[in-house]
Amino acid sequence: MIVPAHEMPRAEDTVDPSDIPVPDPVLHDKNNTIPIREGEIIITKDSPGATDWYVAEIFKVLPTKIIVKYFATSEEP
Repeated sequence: MIVPAHEMPRAEDTVDPSDIPVPDPVLHDKNNTIPIREGEIIITKDSPGATDWYVAEIFKVLPTKIIVKYFATSEEP
């Protein structure tokens, strides 16, 4: 398709959704007010007393908990 030059959008008007700024990663802080979002990758334990850590993706955010998808490999840690 041929578009006249005067109808072409300017480069500075083109916005890529992946370029939207996101906050830097932070350590857990109970006073942190950044909301948890679906699709974020987190490093977590499966319970407070556990010794193993897991990498997971936040699948669903509910009012009192989150549902995650754990990532696993076939290799030993």
